[in-house]
Amino acid sequence: MKVLLLILIMFTSSIFAQSYKVIKHKIGDSLNVRTGPGTKFEKIGKLKYNAKGIKVLECTKIGSIWCRVNHYSTKTGWVSAKYIQKENVYTTTATNKFSKYSKYKVIRHNQGDYLNVRSGPGTSFKKISALAYNAKGIKLKECKEMYKTGKNKIWCRVSHSSINTGWVSKRYIQKESLSSNNKKIYRAKDVIVDKISRKYIDKNYKPISGILEDYYSNGNIKTRFETYKGKIIGNLKLYHSNGALKFIAPHYKNNTDGLVKSYRDDGTIYSKCYYKENLINGSCSYYYKNGKLKEYIFYVKGKKNGISKYYSKDGKLIKEKIYSEDKLVNTYYK
Repeated sequence: MKVLLLILIMFTSSIFAQSYKVIKHKIGDSLNVRTGPGTKFEKIGKLKYNAKGIKVLECTKIGSIWCRVNHYSTKTGWVSAKYIQKENVYTTTATNKFSKYSKYKVIRHNQGDYLNVRSGPGTSFKKISALAYNAKGIKLKECKEMYKTGKNKIWCRVSHSSINTGWVSKRYIQKESLSSNNKKIYRAKDVIVDKISRKYIDKNYKPISGILEDYYSNGNIKTRFETYKGKIIGNLKLYHSNGALKFIAPHYKNNTDGLVKSYRDDGTIYSKCYYKENLINGSCSYYYKNGKLKEYIFYVKGKKNGISKYYSKDGKLIKEKIYSEDKLVNTYYK
């Protein structure tokens, strides 16, 4: 009982200076206002499902917590505390934390997902647009702290070539430089490929070490890979214009080496092929949009060798082909 009393005292002592709003009510519904703290008391008014600016005068616990409230639309009376909540309070953060020259990118989103862009700093505001899961080049205009149900969340107003200016949660964006461990970012227009050495060099003809990126006109990433002393290392990634991953190829000493995957613009897998020193070497599988295997072809140093299999959309084997050094030897129909 003492614990409940303490909670009630803490609750009532912190609310009177705040404005409240109605929650947990659908469009068209109303929150009943009563003459006393409980459902047995007479209804004397109603608050709309989206009413704001409610003032809490006092609260008491009778089974559950009830509060006496005041609002211009109804008589002063009592409502259940579980149906009201503090309105969001915003305070601007220090703007010098966000350089106008810094670029941000979307994080914590999977392929095919989108980050909602809203008309104001909070989820209660209308969705006006969306940023692709891998959008980059995002610019921050301002940020605000939102206090809601005891939690402090930061929302930022952003601009990007693919959207209208709007607000996003700060937890879903971060500086581009952070994603690359502060490695230098190069743009494709500033880099050329030496035809003899096949190295990526800058305008001063020096091999580059860092991240090379290229973008579509809509602001979405087009190409991204890392180089060291002019040679590609790690994964080379190509993207569709809608932001979806198109192609990912592991590289070693400037050569494609490992499992290469390609995707359609809707995110479905298109192919999986094994490479060694820029040549297909091993199995290469192609898929229908439904995910079923379409073709299975085996390569040795870039040439078809052995059995290749072909399937229908429902997964049935249609035919097999036998190859030797890229030449068709025989075909068997099933």
